[in-house]
Amino acid sequence: MKNKYLPFVSDKTFEECIKKAMKTYKDSETSLSNLNKKEPLSILKSAKNTTDGFKTLLDIYGHEFDLNEWKLFEISRALDLGNRSMSIIFHVGILSNVNGWKIHNVANSPDKERMIKNKDNSIFIDIRNLQHSLDSDKKYGIRDRFDEILKSNPDAMCYHGFIISNNYEKNLDQIYHLRDRKDHENIRKISGDLIYQKVTGDEKALSKTYNALRLYLKENSDHNLSAKDEETLNQYQRKIFN
Repeated sequence: MKNKYLPFVSDKTFEECIKKAMKTYKDSETSLSNLNKKEPLSILKSAKNTTDGFKTLLDIYGHEFDLNEWKLFEISRALDLGNRSMSIIFHVGILSNVNGWKIHNVANSPDKERMIKNKDNSIFIDIRNLQHSLDSDKKYGIRDRFDEILKSNPDAMCYHGFIISNNYEKNLDQIYHLRDRKDHENIRKISGDLIYQKVTGDEKALSKTYNALRLYLKENSDHNLSAKDEETLNQYQRKIFN
């Protein structure tokens, strides 16, 4: 039977990846609806998401917020930090379930389940969501892990991949350069379209995955977008993938 959503993973796997990524949004402690019920003082005093009182004052006066406006601003910021890894969970789940691929668990790594490899250990891909989202320590940490991989697999290709590259750049494939480190031809950075292409063999796989995600959420969510919002997403999609 033909898959409904994607040709390279089963519908069941696709659905499981979405549900796993969406779980945080439904968490009773961090859901937007639950946080909206709280008073500003409750959020200010929260031990779970320690608030910087100095920044709070600067935010309030800099943006000319009242405390309820600040509360919505702070909730949005906290949710974004908490949910930032959800898209990586989704992508790693999809790609690690393509035939011939699996998650590469790195011992003692703070970024578990972000790297995949093919089953003959000839390609390793560290997957991130945005190209500009990593600090210097993480960039060097990724390079260290690739260096370790190449000690055991000297002919392997190691890719530091971004689902969304700066300026939505496509077909990006270049040496992963870090200051104070010698460049290595087998350690490279690539854009999201090439990540999906290398894993699936389909040059349109990333675009197909975005289309499939939109379709699934539209069919299986009680939340409906307006016609105007749908068209805005269509325009954004054309910018990313065309």
